[in-house]
Amino acid sequence: MNINKNTNEEKNYRKNVGKSMTEVSGNYTDAGFAGDISALSPMMQEYVKKKAQYKDCILFYRLGDFYEMFFQDALTVTKELELTLTGKDCGLEERAPMCGVPFHAAETYINRLIEKGYKVAICEQVEDPKKAKGLVKREVIRVVTPGTTLDAASLDESRNNYLMSVVATEGRFGCAIADITTGDCFLTEVDKPQKLLDEINKFVPAEIICNDAFFMSGVDTDDLKNRLGICVFPLDAWYFDDSLCKRTLMEHFHVNALEGLGIQDYDSGVIASGALFLYLQETQKSALSHMAGIRPYAAEKFMLIDSSSRRNLELVETLREKNKRGSLLWVLDKTKTAMGARTLRSYVEQPLIDAEKINERLEALEEADISDTDKALMDLRKKDKEDALTQVQEGITDENALLDDVEIRQVFQGSVILGDSITESIVEYGFLDTDVVVSKRGLSIAAADEQIETAIGLNPMTIFMAFGSNDLEMY
Repeated sequence: MNINKNTNEEKNYRKNVGKSMTEVSGNYTDAGFAGDISALSPMMQEYVKKKAQYKDCILFYRLGDFYEMFFQDALTVTKELELTLTGKDCGLEERAPMCGVPFHAAETYINRLIEKGYKVAICEQVEDPKKAKGLVKREVIRVVTPGTTLDAASLDESRNNYLMSVVATEGRFGCAIADITTGDCFLTEVDKPQKLLDEINKFVPAEIICNDAFFMSGVDTDDLKNRLGICVFPLDAWYFDDSLCKRTLMEHFHVNALEGLGIQDYDSGVIASGALFLYLQETQKSALSHMAGIRPYAAEKFMLIDSSSRRNLELVETLREKNKRGSLLWVLDKTKTAMGARTLRSYVEQPLIDAEKINERLEALEEADISDTDKALMDLRKKDKEDALTQVQEGITDENALLDDVEIRQVFQGSVILGDSITESIVEYGFLDTDVVVSKRGLSIAAADEQIETAIGLNPMTIFMAFGSNDLEMY
């Protein structure tokens, strides 16, 4: 029986299923409907019990080669993902609304739901169906949320995917920020709602978890959702229990006191951090061992830029199109790695105001600055290392073929040769080990120089070819 979405049949499903479930005693509204689960089939009873434990999530329930959703979840997913709504016998007069997705393609559908602001609980079979007696045991192995997704295809590697925990206490806001893909974790405290908004605009987290008091603090949560696309989820009060949060942090970081983490002076921040790690443990179902540190910071040590100024200055995205192209970050970003891109982005979003720290950063950049020759060498290594190694391993020794590349000739002619002896210079520069030179050819350094110069003049590429791939790996 197929039911076309957006028709009266779907409305009738909602009405009839609700009626059937309320005709029996009991209440299971946490699972998306009302009723006594004893009226359901054994499999559906297990589904309802599991769904009640994750009432704020869409439950992907594994049945064979599919993840199935039932009742209200099925109606929601059908609408959001434009899937076909079907029905399943569940022991009631009316068939239970159902939809499903193939398990091998589930990540695509999960990502689409996450982008729309939903949480997804993945319930897997945890025993072999062939060995199971009765119903196959199933457990939720992970809860995917906007701030905890690990799917590389759905993330922008050039920016962090932050999860932020906020606790509003009397006169203070504790704030903890984490990116589980990189292991970064920070905490701070602020005393005013506007300063909290500045922190939110600074990090632009994908997800905020908070206590109920946060909604009464004066922060416009609708604006956070509509303008910044941040999902805001309230947590139960027990997540923010002071003693539980402290114990959680000490157990996770294996310390006997908060002084070992340097966060003992951040009372509200500790609560926010503890709630964050409790939430991560509940959703990830893992030890989170890669999150090995937490860094407290004072918001006042960075330039405070309000949200309007951030938009108008177009620091990381343009005002109209919301694109990186055309922004300050786009102009500055010449980074080669995802880690470098994330670091530069944090520098732009969090400008330093302490002169000493600024000078330290500038000195570090000067130290890291490299010459044009070194840059060319690095590009050469990236471009030709595999080709050169392959040719060495296959015994190809046609130096002229390698040296036809104009870039190779420009890089290696003279610039690498720093002394009178070619071989000594190459050894000094770090390409070769002197012992390797002697053992490979059985020659003295002078004899090796003469042989090399006779072959190709001053081009060290032949040294690579002559002395083998192990030496090339050393660079």
